[in-house]
Amino acid sequence: MSENQRATDQQMLASYLAQWEDYCPSCHYNIHKLTSDTCPECGEKLRLQVALKMPKMGAFIAGLIGLSASAGFPILFLGIFFLAIVGNGYQPGHPYKLTMLYTLFFLINAVFVFLWCRFKLSLIRSKTRFRWPLALTAWLLCPMTVVISFIVMQLYQ
Repeated sequence: MSENQRATDQQMLASYLAQWEDYCPSCHYNIHKLTSDTCPECGEKLRLQVALKMPKMGAFIAGLIGLSASAGFPILFLGIFFLAIVGNGYQPGHPYKLTMLYTLFFLINAVFVFLWCRFKLSLIRSKTRFRWPLALTAWLLCPMTVVISFIVMQLYQ
């Protein structure tokens, strides 16, 4: 970016902030009437840009909920397992294997949640015919996790 373009961008930002009250996207400091392109509170560089009024977040949020539920089910089954041991004196045949398997299921699902969040922008920017089937696939992981967790619980009783 040339120095001339940078000065024009800074002038456009200052002109916008002179008319409109806005906040720093990093620290939420009120930058109304700011004359530079740097937030005085956090020191982050600011720029004027065009953004979507309504970002395409539906498929991302739907998939995140499905993946989070999938990560929660192994923890739920592990909690039920430990309550049965502590509360009822239940003596399973392989408590360590069961604990390790549920922990492994949780970690696998946690990696999916992490990857889903890591590639959020790619998902939001992708076409609708790709976004929603991917969100549906994320939701299909949920019943698969429940069924596999239940089968494992039955095998290691």
